[in-house]
Amino acid sequence: METDKQKELITLLNVKSIESYNEDESLDIILNLIEYSFELDTDNGTKRAIELTKGINPESQFPTKRTLFHYFISIAWSDIRIKNNGVPESWEWNHSEYEQEIIHLRNALKYFNPETIDHPVIRLCQIHTNLANSMDFCGRFVSAFENWNAAIDIDNQFAMALGAKGNSMIYHGLNSLYDKGHQSIYLGLGYQYLKQSIKHPLESYALKQYTDKIKYLGIKYPWVNEYDPNLNETENCSSEEKEYRDWCLNKTLFLNPLNDIGYFKVAKHDPFALPSMIIGTEKAGSYHSFFNQIKQEYVSSRLFLFKGLNDLENHFADKGVLKYDLLDQSIQSVKLEQVKISYRIAYSIFDKISYFLNYYLDLKIPERRVNFRSIWFDKNEELKDVFKAKPNLMFRALYWISKDLFYKNSDYTSALEPDAAEFAKIRNHIEHKGFRVFEDSTFKGLELPVFEDRISYSLSYNEFVGKTQKLLKLAREAIMYLSLGIRWEERIRSTSNDSDPAIQINVF
Repeated sequence: METDKQKELITLLNVKSIESYNEDESLDIILNLIEYSFELDTDNGTKRAIELTKGINPESQFPTKRTLFHYFISIAWSDIRIKNNGVPESWEWNHSEYEQEIIHLRNALKYFNPETIDHPVIRLCQIHTNLANSMDFCGRFVSAFENWNAAIDIDNQFAMALGAKGNSMIYHGLNSLYDKGHQSIYLGLGYQYLKQSIKHPLESYALKQYTDKIKYLGIKYPWVNEYDPNLNETENCSSEEKEYRDWCLNKTLFLNPLNDIGYFKVAKHDPFALPSMIIGTEKAGSYHSFFNQIKQEYVSSRLFLFKGLNDLENHFADKGVLKYDLLDQSIQSVKLEQVKISYRIAYSIFDKISYFLNYYLDLKIPERRVNFRSIWFDKNEELKDVFKAKPNLMFRALYWISKDLFYKNSDYTSALEPDAAEFAKIRNHIEHKGFRVFEDSTFKGLELPVFEDRISYSLSYNEFVGKTQKLLKLAREAIMYLSLGIRWEERIRSTSNDSDPAIQINVF
């Protein structure tokens, strides 16, 4: 005999379209399809919820609550993943359900409006935490920490974020980081996050998992019970340097894994380098020289952005420069050019990383075809065999970063990053065409025809700065995964019986 929920699900499965329903009715249909399916241990309603949203215009169908639409659909994809696959194969590199979860959770953040939804604080914490969990599975723990930190900053008692962050810190402290000091800090503070999480309401499965792990760690590493590190060293530098380093720390821009887990003065430097390596004699020094270059270019990009944003006066080089006043009120200055240079350098880092990997992994891709998208795929646009099920979580993280970038000459047009196409467009215009930046008040006040130009692309100042900072953080993340990915790879290589002449280059 059918239960009430089964009858309700059957009724909802017969809904042909949600376009004739208003916003709240549409959201109720989607949510009920997902929840009834979950409770009845089926995916029929969940799949139907996704089908009903295909082809609709979210902007018109959900004019004020688009965040909820994307959040509910992300849950639908999560439920399908769990229902069909259980725990995904650990070393599979492609997971279509995770891609959809990430896309919808990012859009949920993009369109978040606390005035249009109930319980906005809890909902925002849920979105950040779910996005962090998806990123962490892909290996992108840096991006995961950014979202867990955001949830904890909103509500420092949000248990799922506290526990998940602590769990990830412990994992990467034991498996990814190569610096002994960083390892102990991740392990010790991760243990404290787990203990803090179980003081607040948790799902039963998470409570058991975290409680068991706390007990295990307390026995295996008894020092964590009394761990109390001093992470705020005394600073000895000029006021100008302090301002710069404080800014880097606040923006999470140091090449330092401690910068991702908290505001610690000890993180105000860039210790990340290549780990100890065993390499053929003919390549000795090549990797380290190239990595030094990549790292220096990143640091330079970071400094150009800082100076472009924080120099209070116009540069003397701007004096006496004749420029036509076209009455469009666009910004033209050395300060802005520094931000543009920062953007260009940051974008170029991804292709340099691809050249590094092509050489290091001996992919044999012709140089003219190497870019941060092409290195992963064969001529049939399938993931190369060398990467399939490769047990290197950090290289997999780099692969997932490549999904955030848009390449016009690629068939891959559905990047996971909502702004990916615009990132590429900005770079193309800065490098090859016209690019204009306007003060925000001017940008909002001028008519659209002012910005329509076949030569130039236009943005407001704050929007361009925001995208530059976002791109720089993505470049930072990629550099860190490159270093850590080599650490994972070298652990595997160190156990092989390679007969080629080799030397070991150590890190001290």
